[in-house]
Amino acid sequence: MLWLQTHFENDQWEALSNSTVIISEENSQLLIEDATNAGLNIECFF
Repeated sequence: MLWLQTHFENDQWEALSNSTVIISEENSQLLIEDATNAGLNIECFF
């Protein structure tokens, strides 16, 4: 949760939690890489 809070503003949380955000594949890969480097286990659904 802390990792997400450091990457997204408070006003974006509702859209994120409702799955109404579209993130480009390039940005998704960057977020996955950053999260993995932070020690998180990520499952991708493309």
